[in-house]
Amino acid sequence: MEIILYRNKRTAKDFEEMLCSSFPQIMVYTSMTALCTRLRHTPTQGVIIVLAAADEKELSTLMSIRHLLEDAPTIVLLTVKDSALLVKAHKLHPRFIGDLENGADEVIAVIYKMLTRTEPAFETNCTGDSIEKSIKGSLKDGH
Repeated sequence: MEIILYRNKRTAKDFEEMLCSSFPQIMVYTSMTALCTRLRHTPTQGVIIVLAAADEKELSTLMSIRHLLEDAPTIVLLTVKDSALLVKAHKLHPRFIGDLENGADEVIAVIYKMLTRTEPAFETNCTGDSIEKSIKGSLKDGH
């Protein structure tokens, strides 16, 4: 399963680093044009999309492409949890709305849960315990 993160160039760099350390395969887009191109030309089935909106203007921009997000589970990240902004974010039909300022652990847990529900093998291959067992097994086998 593919994971896409959209953030503008000024927002969420620290958040991106935390997500990338947990999910090295993540594709990061900092241009709305590039994100739209990707979503138009490649099916979104099997893709988790994480959208970071720094403010109401950016959330409005994301609202304009919601038709491209219909088939993909989406996570929306906001810097401010204003009730009007939350109502607007819900119109994107996200699976989760997180806090961009200090919610990276929550978002990582949500993505892991989404991955394990769609790819049961992901849980056994990528949890910390199984990775440790796999490494120990490889060392014993001389690989």
